[in-house]
Amino acid sequence: METFKLKPIGYVRNDFNEPVDFSEVDYIKNSVTVLEINKEFEDGLFAIEKLEFIKVFFYFHKSEDFNFICETPLGEHRGVFACRSPRRPNNIGTTTVKLIKRVKNKLYVTGIDAINDTPILDIKNADTILVETHPLYIPRYKENPRVDIETLIEKNKVEALLLKTGQIHGHYCVGSSLGVIASFLALKEIEKQTDNLVNIEAEVRTQSCFIDGVQLVTGCTIGNKKLTLLDGNVFSLILKHKACNLQVEVLAKDDIHDKIDQVMPNYSTVFKTFKQNKNKDPKIVAQFKEMTTAAAFKILELDLNTLFNVKLTALADSEKIYI
Repeated sequence: METFKLKPIGYVRNDFNEPVDFSEVDYIKNSVTVLEINKEFEDGLFAIEKLEFIKVFFYFHKSEDFNFICETPLGEHRGVFACRSPRRPNNIGTTTVKLIKRVKNKLYVTGIDAINDTPILDIKNADTILVETHPLYIPRYKENPRVDIETLIEKNKVEALLLKTGQIHGHYCVGSSLGVIASFLALKEIEKQTDNLVNIEAEVRTQSCFIDGVQLVTGCTIGNKKLTLLDGNVFSLILKHKACNLQVEVLAKDDIHDKIDQVMPNYSTVFKTFKQNKNKDPKIVAQFKEMTTAAAFKILELDLNTLFNVKLTALADSEKIYI
């Protein structure tokens, strides 16, 4: 069999010295790691600081023998060439990372899942714009259109869920953010009882932006007839899991507006004044949009459980499915 020799261009420097399992990978990826490039290759870093994301190729120097069939973080079983297992025939790994800064021959990044002293084989510009629409990714989305959303829920990435909600809602606001939070809390409560999140149904008691947060996160929409809109003007969500004969009620706490004002002072007053003012100057509209966008993300910094009451109950007998 033909063999090749590869020369490292540098090494990973961080505080993680041993391989970790799936549950601990995020600790590494969320930490700042230094990619220390060998001096002889430093000229190849010219202008790299202009990039936001880079792709790093490295060698799993502590990986053991590979398996042909591997289990993914979501519990799927796939061949080694159809997943990101570190146990591979040639022990080559690749990760897209966020470049924070460059200091001479050192690159400070987040997002890498490589441990300390991992040999770096190559670095390239990461063209992230084409990822979701690239033909290589289309079969993945055809198999499960919500795979990215489900992964974000599983990894507790609430901010990323809000970013996706903005894609269908058209802007960011407190209402849609609260819809994301309520839905996330409800699904996490159901996950304590079952791993099966298929065929759930939702009810909301509001006609506000809250609805789009619910539709994005839960997958229950008006179009697929799994979302029912009830009379009311409160931030209220009920998720029903008929196969398991349970439901989760999520209702905004009485002091929710006070909590929002804590992270965005006077937001409630400004919001009410803006809505009552029929003659809206474009500058005022722009300022309000900037404020409500900031508020939508600021409330994610709160303890989410302080915003809503979450209650798990059994379904009414009339709604149960008997097998």
